Amino acid sequence: MLKMAEEVQEERDLVVLDDKRKTRMLKNIVDTGGRITKAAEFTGVSKGMHYYWLKHDPEYAAAYEIAKEQAADVLEAEVVRRAVEGVEEPVYYQGKVVGHVRRYSDNLLMFMLKGMRPFKFRDNYNPAMAINAGNISVNLQIPRPEEKVIDAEFKEKKVGGGSE
Repeated sequence: MLKMAEEVQEERDLVVLDDKRKTRMLKNIVDTGGRITKAAEFTGVSKGMHYYWLKHDPEYAAAYEIAKEQAADVLEAEVVRRAVEGVEEPVYYQGKVVGHVRRYSDNLLMFMLKGMRPFKFRDNYNPAMAINAGNISVNLQIPRPEEKVIDAEFKEKKVGGGSE
């Protein structure tokens, strides 16, 4: 079963710091989906204070990295909810609500698929990857899954000695 935004928010473990404002700021960062300005507003501090804490408090900086991941989890769960469960919208007739219709987001679903299966759904899939580290340069060519199957079948025929 897919987890929805509310379930993800309920099960996360928040980092608790000595300064309650910092802890509250981190919680608000998660709750607002990573929006620093809104989180600072809800916390009652300036967003500059958040950046000051990041620069001068290593414990806060580490906790912020965790909060960013938790915020991403919340956003991802909301994307899945909108794409899979849909959102109910009112239907109006002559200015009055006469019913509701459930709308799904095909765009959000496609973005999820592109992220999860880039070799199949991404528009600009590039299996080549270059790694540069000082004087060493490595180029990797990662075959598409269907290329692996074709290559394996070719090698099997070649090793088996069968000629066509």
